[in-house]
Parts: sequence; C-alpha cells; structure tokens
Amino acid sequence: MTLPLSQSAGRPWLVVGSALTIVGGALFPVALLDYTNARVPAGWSRTTGVVEHSGVSAATVASGRLGSSLSYSPDVRYRYAVAGQQLSGTRVYRDTGTVTGMSAQQTAGKYPVGSTVAVYFDPASPDQAVLDPAVQATTWQALAATGLALLIGIAGLLRFRVLRRAELGIGAAALLNPHANRKTRRRNRRA
Repeated sequence: MTLPLSQSAGRPWLVVGSALTIVGGALFPVALLDYTNARVPAGWSRTTGVVEHSGVSAATVASGRLGSSLSYSPDVRYRYAVAGQQLSGTRVYRDTGTVTGMSAQQTAGKYPVGSTVAVYFDPASPDQAVLDPAVQATTWQALAATGLALLIGIAGLLRFRVLRRAELGIGAAALLNPHANRKTRRRNRRA
C-alpha cells in the first residue's frame, strides 16, 4: 500500500517548493530584464554637463482599494553638449532608482545647482543620457530575491522527491536502474 501524498512527510517541501518555484520562475526573468535595462551599455560616451535644477518631485499614485500613496523621485535637470549640439537631460539613472522621500533627497543632494557633472550618453542618440551609470540597489535586490526564491523552490522540490522516493521504497539503486522503478512500483501496488 502506498502512502497518500496528504500524509507524506515531504508534503510541506512540495507546497513551499512549488510556490517558490512558480513565483521565482515568473519574476526572475522580469528582474533580469530590469537589471539588463538598468545597466549603461559599454558603448556609451561621457561628457561634462552643468546642473540647472535639483530637487525632489512627489506624485500621487493610486493604490486601488488601499487609496493612494506618494511616490518620490529626484528632480534633476542638466545641460550638456555633444558635437557642438546643446542638449538637456533629466534622468539620473537608467532604472527607476530611489523611491522614498529621504533617498530621493539624498540623490538630488549629490547634484547641487551650478555644479559640473559627468554625463553618460548614447553616441547613436545623444539625447539619451544619465548622470549615474550604476545599477540601483532596488534593482539588485529584486534580482537577488527572485533568483533566491527560484533556487530555494527547486531545492525544496528536490528534497520532496528524495523523501517521497524513500516513502515509496524507491532506493538509490532504483535511481541508477530505471527498470528497478517499475518492479518496485509493482511490488508496492500488490502490498
């Protein structure tokens, strides 16, 4: 007689492993894409610019049933020149960057009005520019968290498999000899 899955010692591993694998598997590619888009490509050039405005902007974001909340971002405007053409930019990072009021203020504080700054721009499209080529911590954290969830989920499923095989009497020799699995299953059905 085989042990029902509902009574299996490996059932918690199956539930948690499945959930983490599904969540991690669905969100890891999104986080990886965000990370890829956040990186300043190696082919971008660097020039100097001047900060014309530096502050923090707040926007009200609707949160469905929870009402609304405020979203903060650094509001930095700068001008720079590429091949004699005067350009202006507002992006500090390629990714979304900071989200709290304090971190937005800290970012804006790095760029006081009138200061000379390094501006990284796309040579093929010089109007695409940023001040900081670094990937933000929130992007790294999302990539790490989703990757870790996926790995823990897979480990949980593997642990379930080992426990379930032991409960069903499928030993290590059966793993090496697939024909032994059939014989063991037949014996367990007869019992």
